[in-house]
Amino acid sequence: MGVLAQKNQDSVNSQFLPQTLAHAHLLLNKSPFMIFLPKELRAHFLKERQKQFITIAKLGWPLLVCMLIGEVTIAHVFYGRSLLGQDHIIWDNHFFICAVILFTGVMFAHIPKMASSFQIWLGLLIVIVLLDKLYIALALKNIQLVQYHMGATIMIVVIDLLALRLTTSVATFSCLTAGFLAWFAAHKTLNSYDLYILLYFFTTVVICGAIALLVERQDKLLFLHKVVLLHRVEAQEDINNELSLLSQIDGLSGLANRRYFDQILVQEWSRAQRDKTMLSIIFIDIDFFKVYNDTYGHLAGDECIKKVSLALSSVVVRPADLVARYGGEEFIVLLPNTELEGAVHIAEQMLSVVDRAKIPHKGSLILENVSVSIGVASCTPLKSIQATDLINAADMALYQAKSNGRHQVCGGR
Repeated sequence: MGVLAQKNQDSVNSQFLPQTLAHAHLLLNKSPFMIFLPKELRAHFLKERQKQFITIAKLGWPLLVCMLIGEVTIAHVFYGRSLLGQDHIIWDNHFFICAVILFTGVMFAHIPKMASSFQIWLGLLIVIVLLDKLYIALALKNIQLVQYHMGATIMIVVIDLLALRLTTSVATFSCLTAGFLAWFAAHKTLNSYDLYILLYFFTTVVICGAIALLVERQDKLLFLHKVVLLHRVEAQEDINNELSLLSQIDGLSGLANRRYFDQILVQEWSRAQRDKTMLSIIFIDIDFFKVYNDTYGHLAGDECIKKVSLALSSVVVRPADLVARYGGEEFIVLLPNTELEGAVHIAEQMLSVVDRAKIPHKGSLILENVSVSIGVASCTPLKSIQATDLINAADMALYQAKSNGRHQVCGGR
């Protein structure tokens, strides 16, 4: 694993733009009667309603079937006797249309392309249902059926508005379209009965439009509360992630700190012990670093630490590997599932990459640039040994590298 500060730079971000979230806060604070969502929020709001429609259509179709059967039963028991001759055909065709509409509505929920534009399809269905109801009421000329059909009309539209979550604009447009078509078809022969029916209908449209507006307003307020709440949760998660990250990294080098290294070592030790795999540790020390600080100053020493850290982390590429600053000018590398030969090879690469960084060091007794000494140790974790034993072995190998003249790699088991 490379520099933790770079690896975890991207935290959880809100799915909405800042200005969109600010607009959501403003709408919640003012709570206007007419709530107009910005384009980005409106798209998500409609998706929420689409999910509600799909859920209701898939789970609620048995209830719709029962309602249709109930309507047929009530109509024939209470109003069937008042139907004469051709009226029975009109009446039966009405229920056939209702059955087709019910089947079509259920199909919307199971066909993704249709479900995505459910507002349009359901709006068309409402137009068909209302035209059917108006046609029945106008054609049968039966005052008893007027009350029944208008009541059924209100029930159908209200169910569409409340359960299927049609927007106010679609619901109102659908109702007005049906009413206009009915008036256009019958305006030349309107009598007092027809006017009564149409007046009853347009009153229903106004009531249903008001219901749709109130329901949509309430849904939008709940949606805005949800958006703001999710944003606050994400912001808190960002803060928690950042605090967690700060507790894991070394502030100067950007590498893992010693505390985090110890935590990961315990986990990897247990895993290697369970899987009976090799575990390797590389211990690194900057040569003559005290002299470097005395020569160039502590600020330059900090820059040296940063450059060496970047060089070391560039060699380690596996996600499971971990480079950490162990303290001062010492670094440590954890290599799970790695034998001694592989660990020594990585250590030699680290030795070379630091040399190629060419960090000037006039006080060095062996080179003109900053160099490092490296100790390597590997083992298969057993119950008879501890993780600290592996660290001590790598530390002893590092001491051997220094004793042999520095700027080299020493390995042992």
